[in-house]
Amino acid sequence: MDIRIEGSLKTTLAFALPDGSEKAYSRSFTLPRVPVESGPELLSAQLFAEVEKELRFGAYWDALADLQDLLRSVPRTISANDVWTGKELSVHNTREVWREVTNTLLGVKYLLAQARAFSDVKAHVRPARTDEDTASTVHLSMLESFDHAVYFLAKVEDLFLLLLFVNLWTTSSSIVDVDLSSSDWDKAVDWKSVRKGLAERSRFPADVSDAEHDAILKVFNNYQRTGASERIANYRNRVTHTIHPSVDDPKFSASLCFPKQIPNGGIDMSVRWPAQAEFHFLELYADAAEALTRVVTLLRELKTIQRFA
Repeated sequence: MDIRIEGSLKTTLAFALPDGSEKAYSRSFTLPRVPVESGPELLSAQLFAEVEKELRFGAYWDALADLQDLLRSVPRTISANDVWTGKELSVHNTREVWREVTNTLLGVKYLLAQARAFSDVKAHVRPARTDEDTASTVHLSMLESFDHAVYFLAKVEDLFLLLLFVNLWTTSSSIVDVDLSSSDWDKAVDWKSVRKGLAERSRFPADVSDAEHDAILKVFNNYQRTGASERIANYRNRVTHTIHPSVDDPKFSASLCFPKQIPNGGIDMSVRWPAQAEFHFLELYADAAEALTRVVTLLRELKTIQRFA
């Protein structure tokens, strides 16, 4: 198949470094179709916005919770009896869930840093015609990254419960009764069932000491939605189950209108647009960053318990 070349784009990134040296990198691209008249200007503005976002990303990544210690695990030795009792499977599954937890947390951190960088870029876009399109794109990219991050934060809650379940499972004990032959067995592992199971000491494996038992209960009881995490959960529920709430600018979200009773006994049937946004992004971001820090702190505390290390 012949590819018709409709033009080209040449980009050059030139770095002026603190030591006085300069480095430049260039690359050319073919255009798959003829651009409209305003296309090059619009694409340039959006690419420059992406570059600025990337330049700001690192500082916000560094400012968020450090995950390095959660990425490490201690070596374990397995005996023949451990295979028979299911402990080998418990150790394996514990490590696998930890891997999913840390991958998800890395996703939260990446998306939050990206959203925060987009917020900076949006603040610097000039109020010109082309830049209005760019501002819209940057705003929507900011929300896309942030909304994805808060969904991942919710997923970590479910993974925390799964981590407790697989770690405390043996062939003769389980904190939650599940049918492991079912394809959706993990749906039985929820806050209610895990809380009930942890309250019954007899459901714990025999090798769990009283000190470990108390430490596990402490982490579980502290893993509750309060303050920032509760506000983020409320925002996520709004995003998931109804019209997306407005953030920073009401014009980017849908707005419903219904008849309103007025003092003189009449009915106001006019269509009105909200003058203010429901949420401010920087406040949402501060709550999400705080919620991430709290989750990492609790998981770090769980990892200090030998069997979860």
